[in-house]
Amino acid sequence: MSDDIPKSGTIKRTVPSGHLSDIVASMSQQNSTFSIFLGAGASIQSGIPLASNLIKHWREIFYQRFGEKQDKDKFLASHSWFGSPDEYGVLFELLYDTASQRRQYIETEIESCLPSIGYVYLVGLLEKGVFNTVFTTNFDDLLNESCYMFSSHLRPVVCAHDSSLEFIRLSSTRPKIIKVHGDFLFDNIKNTVRETESLGENTLEKLSQISREGGMIVVGYSGCDRSVMDAFRVLLSRRDAFPHGVYWCTTTGRLSERVLAIERDERVRTVSVSSFDELMAEFYYKVSSEPNPYFQDPLSVMRNRSFKLFDHFRQPIGLHDSRIAEDLANLAQGLMSPPPTSILDHVPMAYLQQAAIGRADFKLAKKLIQQKPLSTLSSPDIFAAIEILEKQWDLDFAKWVLEHITTVAHIENAGLPLAYFKVALKNQHFDFAKICLDFGYSSGQIDEHILIINQCILARLSASNLDGGQKRVLKKIEKRRSLPRYVRIVVRLLLQPDTKLTKPELELLTDTPAELILS
Repeated sequence: MSDDIPKSGTIKRTVPSGHLSDIVASMSQQNSTFSIFLGAGASIQSGIPLASNLIKHWREIFYQRFGEKQDKDKFLASHSWFGSPDEYGVLFELLYDTASQRRQYIETEIESCLPSIGYVYLVGLLEKGVFNTVFTTNFDDLLNESCYMFSSHLRPVVCAHDSSLEFIRLSSTRPKIIKVHGDFLFDNIKNTVRETESLGENTLEKLSQISREGGMIVVGYSGCDRSVMDAFRVLLSRRDAFPHGVYWCTTTGRLSERVLAIERDERVRTVSVSSFDELMAEFYYKVSSEPNPYFQDPLSVMRNRSFKLFDHFRQPIGLHDSRIAEDLANLAQGLMSPPPTSILDHVPMAYLQQAAIGRADFKLAKKLIQQKPLSTLSSPDIFAAIEILEKQWDLDFAKWVLEHITTVAHIENAGLPLAYFKVALKNQHFDFAKICLDFGYSSGQIDEHILIINQCILARLSASNLDGGQKRVLKKIEKRRSLPRYVRIVVRLLLQPDTKLTKPELELLTDTPAELILS
């Protein structure tokens, strides 16, 4: 999990990501190596939960179990671990008693996660030899899986046990993934304060060896673990460590106190980055003038691996089982089949829709939605349609989608008429906006109060007057003590004397989420 510690300070020396990209490109041409150190912040887009989010969740569980009748804030603040760098480890151990329970929890949290696009670029960088060793505090297999998913030949060495590192040669060209806290498949993963107090002997030795050979780029890791930060501190006390420097990447502009302690060293620089995905893309295109092959022909990876497997399968001599021979014949026939005439037959429609929207080909994006059988329409199609209409209004397309929302019976479609209502307002198609409201109300997706509120917004934006009933509802809402300030402003705008609204007022009403008024 990520180590985004709440206590932090201001960074002294920050460089832009482009500066680091130039250095990586320059060093790679001279065969001077950088290694990567990944925290779970590198996998946010992959669905890996941040430590801060887990801490919030665990605080709530801890309070419900042990202090429910007390004031929650006072109860939590009364514990020494609250807000400390060790809170993640302490809470995890308090709520899950054994290493096996903690491993099971981690496995459940990460089992549905898939690599984000940044991992495609990182695999490309490993293929090109720009990076050769990746240290990580993460328990997941995202990087290892990515090597298999996005490359037809990359086979990294994965070291999930300290003992497995003893005989690993860092000089080998084969990429190495070193998991400093273990792997979720084993009960030896390190989560608690005691477990993360020190690194294994072999892990320390490999980190020390790496430090003498080049530099380190830290991404998505804010320095929670005492063991890792102690290792960095000791290594930086040596003159021969990290000759190319340590570059600590941050998306927030703030770092934990433990990182700030080593940031005083002249070899340490902090780097302002947008995200792991964008940083890896930036690295890749600094060292390569060609697009990543995976994006050119994503099916080639599986095709090449299949050819290799077929060649391997057919080599054994003396196999007499006729079923094996038949299976090999079927595999050969499948590999010899002509390539598909259209990628549409093999790629999920949602991918194609987003690709078309991304390059502003709205005509194709609409066609991809409308050509689907109505029985197969799903929530991604509906929300892709909203995105299209937000970028390029098309009244006929909007009517078509609204007409077919009711066919999406297998999804939760409440709120979709309001989404279309908002898009129609922004494009000043008030007649269609009224159709959206009436449809939502008649289909039971909008209740009467929300209907009246949005009718008021529609009336004011179309320069119509409010009737007495509408004004009474608005005045009742305005008296609510818990009404957010932003919503109160909107209600007061609606209750203004029936004069023409100014442009800023119109924009405020148009930007108001249709369901926000009664939230």
